[in-house]
Amino acid sequence: MKKRIWFVFLGFCLIFTGSMLYLTNSPRRIQLLVDGVPMKIKTRKIRTDAILKETGIPFSDIDRIFPRLNYWMTENYLLRVDHPSTVELMRQDEQISFISYENIAGNILLSGGVKLFPGDKILWNQTEIQADSLIGMESNIQLSITSQNFFKLVRDSWDSPQIRYTQALTVGEALQQLDVSIPQGALIFPERETVFQNGMTIEICEPKILTISSNGIESQISACGKTVGEALSRAGVPLENLDYSIPSEGSPLPSDGKISVFRVHEDMLLTASALPNEIEWIPDNTKPLDSTGVIKEGHAGVKGVLTKIRYQDDVEISNVSEPETVLIEPEKAVHSYGTQIQTQTITTADGTFEYWRSIPVYATSYSPCRSGVDACLNGTSSGARVEKGIIAVSYDWYLKFGGQRVYIPGYGTGVIGDVGKSPTNDNRWVDLAYSDNDFVGWSDHTTLYFLTPVPTEIQWVL
Repeated sequence: MKKRIWFVFLGFCLIFTGSMLYLTNSPRRIQLLVDGVPMKIKTRKIRTDAILKETGIPFSDIDRIFPRLNYWMTENYLLRVDHPSTVELMRQDEQISFISYENIAGNILLSGGVKLFPGDKILWNQTEIQADSLIGMESNIQLSITSQNFFKLVRDSWDSPQIRYTQALTVGEALQQLDVSIPQGALIFPERETVFQNGMTIEICEPKILTISSNGIESQISACGKTVGEALSRAGVPLENLDYSIPSEGSPLPSDGKISVFRVHEDMLLTASALPNEIEWIPDNTKPLDSTGVIKEGHAGVKGVLTKIRYQDDVEISNVSEPETVLIEPEKAVHSYGTQIQTQTITTADGTFEYWRSIPVYATSYSPCRSGVDACLNGTSSGARVEKGIIAVSYDWYLKFGGQRVYIPGYGTGVIGDVGKSPTNDNRWVDLAYSDNDFVGWSDHTTLYFLTPVPTEIQWVL
């Protein structure tokens, strides 16, 4: 019994081995698709790599092979091999390089992320091909794409624009190339001579007669457009800035063709004035009295009022002033003044005098009945009588120097004891008092000497 089982098992093994030897050594028909080209072969090889080697089809790790290289092939499977190609693509002066395993023109472009648009032409080695054209196995593929320009064609009777393609250089050439019908008297926007630009809109419209009323004058124009503003602009009478129309700019053209145009403009009037800046004074004990210096210039500011004046057809219709505002902020200046006091002497026909300050001034003179009023005035601001020895100055100087002894060449000594008004509105002025009997007229430049002793309180800056 055991021998019988053994013989059965041995027979089965021999049958299986014989079948395998037959399968592995009998020729098989294999279908191949190499770079998109179909072919059939007979081979005793089983693995895909052995089949490719036997057939003489080159392959490497970068190739796309299906099924995989170590797969056991049968007659029911298609063996596909795609070799990569380097694609050099030129499109509108831009060169693109990429790798592709495809062999149909459109698929090659898609594998490189390149999209085709209506009107595009594909050139392979300078020969035009279609998107479904088969390109043979090449290691380097030279492609180029030429694109036609497009424009939007608009007509009054159309609900939406139509897209047209052209290689024309001007608007007129584009319409002529495509044999676009243009009614007699129709207007073309932009004009025929306009240089063509890709993606532009070309409109063909039949004009209407419009009656334009502006500033009391009526005129008729031939224009077209979907809105009042568009028609006026195309007719050469556009609404600008604050201009408006009735019907309004965005309204459709009126059925009666009547449009009123109002020209509006604004004038801006700026009334400016100075804004004084502050001056900070800093003492400098290295400089003599009455000498000054500039540490920081600073500058005055500017304030102003802006007034808007609106005109309609050259007639003022409104005038509005805005609140006064500072246009330029003032900047504080910093100056220095000298504090060195040096007493000096002056010898004159009136004698020798010691002084601590001298100031150039303009001198005039007055007396009780020569005070610039109709009456005779004998009193002064200090309470003294108007007579020689009393000197009048501006109110500002009187507050600073009132009661101080001074000397004026040709006049003599005196006391600052009265207030007057400078004919030049300048503080550097003195009015010399006389009695009516000894009056001497003065109108000359001279020097005012402040006599010693030096006062305890000094006005450093005049």
